[in-house]
Amino acid sequence: MTIHEYEIKVMSYVLKFVDREGEIKALRKLIETGSPLAEFTYGPEGCGKSTLLRYIAATLRDNYIIMYVDALEQQPGRVLEGVKLPEEEITEIAASIGGPIGAAVAGAITKLLEKLCTEVKFRDKYLAILVDDPIRAIGINGCEAYVKWLYELIYKISREFEPKTVLILATSSEGISRRIPLRHSYVHITLIWNLPYEGLVELVNQLPEPRPEPEKVWKLTGGNPRAVIDLALRHRWNVDHWIKELKYKLTEIIMEIKYRGLGKQLREVIENPDTLWYNVSEELRTLLKILEEQNLIIYKHHTTLTQREVPEDQEIGVGKYYAWQIPAYRQALEQLLRELT
Repeated sequence: MTIHEYEIKVMSYVLKFVDREGEIKALRKLIETGSPLAEFTYGPEGCGKSTLLRYIAATLRDNYIIMYVDALEQQPGRVLEGVKLPEEEITEIAASIGGPIGAAVAGAITKLLEKLCTEVKFRDKYLAILVDDPIRAIGINGCEAYVKWLYELIYKISREFEPKTVLILATSSEGISRRIPLRHSYVHITLIWNLPYEGLVELVNQLPEPRPEPEKVWKLTGGNPRAVIDLALRHRWNVDHWIKELKYKLTEIIMEIKYRGLGKQLREVIENPDTLWYNVSEELRTLLKILEEQNLIIYKHHTTLTQREVPEDQEIGVGKYYAWQIPAYRQALEQLLRELT
């Protein structure tokens, strides 16, 4: 199945997967090479991490064993992709651990493999375990222990199941969670970013008319697929309505920022997110913590899966070190600052 044959159902629309050939090629190569470290990939909310992993799980066959685990899923029949296990077995395993289905399964990978090995031969196969959003499922306090456990799992799986290679990769949209595994040598961190402009154009052209100019959508979304789809399907390309809704979501956050006396600092970060890097102060560190916890700002000075750096583009709020997850957050916050002054 080629990338353009892979379909994503959104409401009554069927969209084609676009502009991820480089990431697919890089991830396939990583699976074939394996990694002695736990791979931790993060990026903006809605940038397409889950779709990329689901595509890999749906398309790699023959010499590959791909286990995709959706750590946020609540239905036993949907928590696993790639490999298949009966729902009752998944439910039984999850019940033995406790908690939500997805989070429990993310913590029961060894048990899943033990069940699977009665039906599938692991020897001389490329094995990849792709765990989607485990940090949000288990909580930030469990991040360090979980990532260490994933690392140790590589060697346990290698001994017990003898696959040709092992790759364990976890994703996160929680920018603040990046710092915890970064402290340790057993983790390798990479970045997945929003679509480039050309990919955004491909996506926009699949969505209903009357469509705005792609350049306008780019300046609002920065190529974030979820934001583009939300703007198109729920708001019918009504930008004012979309920004108004974002402002409702951000009002409590802006009040917290103003309460802490950080309005001036926020204006500086709206103008240039790298202010957070170059102008170090206690106030800016406090502001960074708020913006990261709310998934508005993200640190981006890592290489991507394709071993490149995300280019700086101040017009859409992307600096060298920090970036707004979508440019529209800047616009909404700027309007709120003016209205509340």
